[in-house]
Amino acid sequence: MKIIPAANNVSSRAGVLINLIDMKNHFSGDYLVIGDMELEIGEQAFPQNDSNFFYLTYKHNGELIRKKLGVNGNMLVFNKDDIFKVDGKAIPVVKREMTLLYREGKSSKVINTFSPVFPNQSELKAEIQIILDEFSDENSDFKIEEITAYLNEFYGKPQKDNLAVWLNMEFDLN
Repeated sequence: MKIIPAANNVSSRAGVLINLIDMKNHFSGDYLVIGDMELEIGEQAFPQNDSNFFYLTYKHNGELIRKKLGVNGNMLVFNKDDIFKVDGKAIPVVKREMTLLYREGKSSKVINTFSPVFPNQSELKAEIQIILDEFSDENSDFKIEEITAYLNEFYGKPQKDNLAVWLNMEFDLN
């Protein structure tokens, strides 16, 4: 009998996040971000410009930090170096609860509170190599399923496209 992770444990929907429900479901619990991640957002529901944008809030040394997220067209960009910088200085990259908000003109709406996880990439690469060595005789789809289940259990929900780009770049796995 083969056991696979429940569908709600993997952020695997490819495609655009087009509404508030998609966004709330996508950004929940522990959420794995590998490197810089770009995530396609529906432009009709969430236009992104100078007065409409996404930002994160989190606590650091008792102070509420607000971080506007980068944009590349209609792609929302998660960059750990930008997120973990306060007053121009880098702060430790640690797992912490953050709230994603969308600023619309003069008002903001809460999307959801979640915990983004930004792993050390060299450590993560070594861990994934062990999985790949263990399943060297298996096909790519099986390997990706095993890697996804491992990441979900020990780090947080991986976003399918972010994971695919990283696996292809680091291990030529697609």
